Amino acid sequence: MDLIYGVIGVVARRTERLSRIRHNGVPVSWAIWFTVAVLTGVCLFKLAEATRNLGPARRATVAQVLQDRGMLDAHVTVSGDMYTVTARDTGADPIPDRSVFAVVNGGQAMYILTVNSPADREAIKSGQATGMVRTIDKQLKDQLDVTPPMIGDTLVDDRVALMANETPPSPILWIILTILGSAVTIVISAAVFMRYVVFRPQAASPPIEPANDPAEPNPPLRASGIFTFNENPKLRSRFLDMPAVLADMASGDKALVSNIDASVRFMGQVTKKRDGLWSIVIKSDSVCDVEDGLQYTGFKPRPAIRFGFVDAMTGKESEMVVNFDAEADRRAFRAKL
Repeated sequence: MDLIYGVIGVVARRTERLSRIRHNGVPVSWAIWFTVAVLTGVCLFKLAEATRNLGPARRATVAQVLQDRGMLDAHVTVSGDMYTVTARDTGADPIPDRSVFAVVNGGQAMYILTVNSPADREAIKSGQATGMVRTIDKQLKDQLDVTPPMIGDTLVDDRVALMANETPPSPILWIILTILGSAVTIVISAAVFMRYVVFRPQAASPPIEPANDPAEPNPPLRASGIFTFNENPKLRSRFLDMPAVLADMASGDKALVSNIDASVRFMGQVTKKRDGLWSIVIKSDSVCDVEDGLQYTGFKPRPAIRFGFVDAMTGKESEMVVNFDAEADRRAFRAKL
C-alpha cells in the first residue's frame, strides 16, 4: 500500500503545482488530465477494434458491408467485379497517392482504396480485396466527387470504403497503452478528489496531556489547508505541504503561519502581489476529530495529523493536515493544540 500511496502523493504534489499555472484561464493540471483521459478513450476504442477483429478476415458481400453497421472498422474480404476509377478531367487517379477501384457485387458498389503500386493494382483486379472498412471523411469524399459516381447502372456508395491491405491494430500494444492511460487517469483523479492531500490514517494514538511549558520551542512542521493572506478573509487559497510555525494570537487563538509567494504573474509581470504571511487561524477550543496518520507528498511518508477546527477568520468549520519530521514532533504539536 505504501507504493500506491507514494505514487498518488508524487502525482498530487506535481498536479497541485501545475494547477497554479493557467493557460487561457484553464489550469494546466486540468488540461493534462483531460488529454490523458481522451487518449485513454482512444486506446480503448483501438483495443475494442483489435479484439473484434481477432482471427482471419471475414468474407462479406458488398451489400453486407453497406447495410450492416457492425461492419464499420471490420477486417473483411470482399469480391466482385473490379473497376478502375479515374478522375473525370484528367483520366488519372483521383487521389495522388492512392489507387481507387470500385467493386460491384449483387447490384451494389463501393470504393476500394489501396497504395498506388502495380502489384496492388493487379491483386485487386483479380476480383478480391482484403482490408479495413472505414468511413469516408469529407476531404476524401471531395476528392472522390470528381469521379463518375456510376459503374454502368450501379451507383457507387460513398459512405464507406475498403482500405485494402490495412490490418487491425495489435491487441497487445493497445492493452498496454490502455492500462497505462487508465492508471494515470485514475491516479490524477484520486489526487484531485483528495484535494492533493494524500493522508493515510493510522491506529489512534493514546491521549496526550497538554503542554505545561509554553516556552518550549514549537516543532518544525508543514501544513496543508486553506490559508488567509494578511488576515484578509477575502484573500484565501489552498496550499499543500507549506513550511509553517505555530503561533499564539492576541485573541487567544492559535495560528499556523507561513511565508508564501503566491503572486499572480502574466507575461513575467506580477499582476497581483500575494507575497507575504499566509495563515490558518484556529479558533480556541474548536479542535476536533484529531487523527494520526501518514502524509504522502512523495514516496517517503511523513508522520502527520488531520483535524477539524473552526476557522477564526470566517467562523466556518474547516480541516487541515500537518506533517512532521519525526514522531516526537507530532506528539509535541498535539500537546500544544
